[in-house]
Amino acid sequence: MNNKFEFDLKDLRNKIDNIDEKIFNLINERLKIVENIGIIKNKNNISCYVSKREEFILNKLNKKYNKYISYFTISSVIKKIMYESYIKEIYCNNNISNNNNSIKIVFIGGKGKMGSIFKNLFIKYNYNVSEINSKDWENKEEKLLNSNLVFICSPISKLNFVLENIYKYITSECILLDISSIKEKSINKMLNIHSGPVLGLHPMFGPNIRSITKQIIIYSNGRYPEKYKWILNQFKLWGVFIYNLDSNKHDNYMLHIQSLRYINLFMLGSFIMNKNLNIKEIFKISPPIYKIYLSILCKFFSGDINLYLDIIYSSNKSLNLFDEYINYTKNIYNIFSSNKKRNNIINIFENIKSWLNKKNIKELSDINDTLSEEIIINNF
Repeated sequence: MNNKFEFDLKDLRNKIDNIDEKIFNLINERLKIVENIGIIKNKNNISCYVSKREEFILNKLNKKYNKYISYFTISSVIKKIMYESYIKEIYCNNNISNNNNSIKIVFIGGKGKMGSIFKNLFIKYNYNVSEINSKDWENKEEKLLNSNLVFICSPISKLNFVLENIYKYITSECILLDISSIKEKSINKMLNIHSGPVLGLHPMFGPNIRSITKQIIIYSNGRYPEKYKWILNQFKLWGVFIYNLDSNKHDNYMLHIQSLRYINLFMLGSFIMNKNLNIKEIFKISPPIYKIYLSILCKFFSGDINLYLDIIYSSNKSLNLFDEYINYTKNIYNIFSSNKKRNNIINIFENIKSWLNKKNIKELSDINDTLSEEIIINNF
C-alpha cells in the first residue's frame, strides 16, 4: 500500500512539475513578445504602463477563472508577470531609436545609488549624458558647456556647494533640477542663483528598486514649467506616477512622512535595543502586520543616518513638530495611565476610526490584507 501511495504521489507530482515548466516557458515567451511591444511603444511615445490595459487583462482573467482561483491569486500572479514585462520594456530593449542625443544632460552625483537610477535610464534612451562627481570638478566648465539640463543628485547639505560651482557655466536656457527631499529650500536656492528654468523632483522610492515603473515622483514647479515639460513626459513614458505639489505643501507633508517617522523609528529602535529583545525570534512568531512593522524598523537602520539628519535638520519645523508630538503623547499617556479613563480612550479611538472612515481610505486596510497574505505566501 505504501509503495502504491508513493507511486501515485510521484506520478501526480511529475504531472505538476511538467505543468510548472510549461507555465514558465509561456511566461518566457510572453516576455519576448513584450520586448517587441516596447520597441513599438517607444517609437510612438506610448507609456509602458497603460492602466486601462492592465485593468482589462485582470478583469478578463478574473471573469474566466474566478470559479476555480481566488481574485487575490489571479491579481497577484498577473500583476507580477506584468511588472516583469515593464522591466523588459524599459531596461531590456536594445533597439531604442529616437532623437534624444541632441539633448545634453549633466548629472551631478550620478555615481550614487539614486543618481545612477536616473542617469542609466537617460543613457539607455540615447540622451547625451555626462556627469560631474567629487573627483572631476576641474572639468566642470567643459562638461557644462551648452548643457540643456543639469540634474543634481547630491544631498541637500551639498546643494550650496554644487550651485556655487556650476551657475557661471550654464546658460539661462539650461534647466536646473534637483531630487532632494526638501523642496522649498532647494527650489529657492536654485531660483536665487539661476535665471532660467528650475524644477524640483522628489522620488518617493529608495535606491534598490527593480524598475521605475509605477513608482511615484513628486514635482514642484520652480520657473518656466513649459521648458521642462518634456522631462515629466519622459517619466510618464517610463510608467512613473507624476504628482504635483507646491513646495510648501510638499515639505509640510514630508515633515510627517519623513522627519516624524525617522524620529519615531529612532526612538523605537533605541528602546528595543535597551530592552535587549530577541528580534529574530519575535519576527518569527509575529503576525504578518507586525513583521511589516519590524521590517520597516530594520530597513530604517540599514540606511544612512547622515541623510536622515540632513532631512530632519533642514527645517526648524521638524523639531517643532516633534515637540508638539511629544506633548500630545504625554497627554495620551496620562489618559492611559488610569483605568478609570477607559471610556476616554474608547471615545478617542472611535473618533479616529470615524475620521479615517470619512476620508474614504478603506483601500489602506485592503493593502494591509494583501501584504499580510504576501508575507505568508513567501514564508517570511
